[in-house]
Amino acid sequence: MDNKQQYDEKYKVYESSINRHVYDNVPGKKTVFDVGCNAGSLGELLKREKGCVVWDINKLPLPFGKGEFDEILCN
Repeated sequence: MDNKQQYDEKYKVYESSINRHVYDNVPGKKTVFDVGCNAGSLGELLKREKGCVVWDINKLPLPFGKGEFDEILCN
């Protein structure tokens, strides 16, 4: 089973959303700030499968300063 099939099987709710596009375009091993993360499924997938460090807007206060993120997601 390839990555897309695994993703679609685990997260069928995202098949028609932007999350698939976002997932595909975030390189591995990045620090990501996910704005509008809903339940956090995309962030969890990025952590587990791509080794990213993911912060989400729902976890306040956020302990970071300017320039600490490689990617900022709003999905």
